[in-house]
Amino acid sequence: MATNPLPTAAAIADLVTMLVGKKVRAVPTTPFPVASARGLATYVDQTQKLAYVALTDMAFLAGVGAALAMIPAGVVTEAIKTGKPSPVLTENAFEVMNIVASLYNDAEGKGAHIKIKGLVVVPPIPPEVAGLLAKPAGRLDLEIQVPGYANGKLTLLALP
Repeated sequence: MATNPLPTAAAIADLVTMLVGKKVRAVPTTPFPVASARGLATYVDQTQKLAYVALTDMAFLAGVGAALAMIPAGVVTEAIKTGKPSPVLTENAFEVMNIVASLYNDAEGKGAHIKIKGLVVVPPIPPEVAGLLAKPAGRLDLEIQVPGYANGKLTLLALP
């Protein structure tokens, strides 16, 4: 059992649906390699200890960033092709991942205060995080389907 509980796929889908105004699906999928991650969000508890990490591929990072502001899908296609999301896409994706912290708090229960520490475009994965990813206490791998955008991968990791 994970020390830090993870939200459900349905909770992720509902949250992103609410934010982007389109019916989003979150489907459990096979894990994608940490080395292929293009987005890394870190979350800390009230003591500033790293509690959760979210890894994304470029399709999720750019797609959710675009969907939040109704940016055309062509911008996402370009970001996937170049591996470089615009600052607007990255900032919008940060806002979505920031709100994901509320799901961790819901899963943790009363008194929990998980907050986002940051979202960075990777590689490389910062060394202080890389070592923690090898043996997470919990893992949820999802394919996120936002209508009108490429399907993306989101992996949530609970750290011991």
